[in-house]
Amino acid sequence: MPLDSKKYASDHGLYVKTNDYGDLLILCLYVDDVIFTGSNLKMISDFKHIMRKEFEMTDLGLIVEDG
Repeated sequence: MPLDSKKYASDHGLYVKTNDYGDLLILCLYVDDVIFTGSNLKMISDFKHIMRKEFEMTDLGLIVEDG
């Protein structure tokens, strides 16, 4: 994953990126799906921009609970 993130040995599809201010970008990879969230909108936007330059992606928007 770009952005110099930390990969967790306990879950090979989980990556976490932090910045100097304690903001988080959390990314979960599963087969050909990517789900990510974070505490900083600029980090999220920057990540999406980097990924779109590197891969063909479709942004399905926010995940909402159906109920």
